[in-house]
Amino acid sequence: MKRIVILYSGGVDSTAASVMMAKQFDQIHLLSFTRLGLFNIERINLNVRLLEAKFGRDKFCHVIININKLFKMISYARYFQGLRKYGFFLLSTCGLCKLSMHIRTLIYCLDNGIHFVADGANKNMSYFPDQTTEYINEVKDLYARFKINYLNPVYDFDCPERDIDWMHKLRNNIYDASENDSLTKKNTTSQFLLDEGILNIPNAKAEKINQNTQARCFQLVLYNIFLYWYFLPTYGDKKYKQFIYDFYKERIQRLSNMLADYQNERGRSLLHRYLE
Repeated sequence: MKRIVILYSGGVDSTAASVMMAKQFDQIHLLSFTRLGLFNIERINLNVRLLEAKFGRDKFCHVIININKLFKMISYARYFQGLRKYGFFLLSTCGLCKLSMHIRTLIYCLDNGIHFVADGANKNMSYFPDQTTEYINEVKDLYARFKINYLNPVYDFDCPERDIDWMHKLRNNIYDASENDSLTKKNTTSQFLLDEGILNIPNAKAEKINQNTQARCFQLVLYNIFLYWYFLPTYGDKKYKQFIYDFYKERIQRLSNMLADYQNERGRSLLHRYLE
């Protein structure tokens, strides 16, 4: 049986990735995550039901995993050393949260013998650390170390016509004018799900319906303030991408060693202490 894990938020992008992978794999393990600071986790079930209605309940296994201890460890390990080196970039909560999800996914794959992972990363959200090419390439290498293929099936889909997030609302300060052309294209994950009969509106990603199918995280607001009102205006895009590369490469290397120890020692490993 060919199996794959999807990091599943319940939103349009991860749902589109799930539909694409459902056509290629026999069984889809939808992994959703909860921790202190995430709310309305039960909303994720809404689009899971739609996927099951299209492909059958036996196609999917939906699991919600608590990553609170793991997230705290990844966020605060060697904190003062990191503060001296990276300063306020330690406020990069969104990237650290997603890294916690990737580490927990890797553990799930090791425990269950699964060799494929996918998510809903998309180029139009590339100012979030976990969806930059710098971050994604490091994570791909991490998965590859454990003989797992990490896929981003919806990465090249276009942005919806209507503005959907802070990045687009502030695009006059961030985008080149030529990049605005992408807002008029139709090759979006929302349109894909409409064509597949999963959703019934063409611009779902820009609608409230997308918010109502995902957990809420108010730390996202703090990260947006840090990123758009402080870091990018102060240091610029090039410095931001370099910080992402350096900051996460360092953490991923340490976590890679911990994962190797977990692979060999399981319950006796240090990493096991942070699993719930």
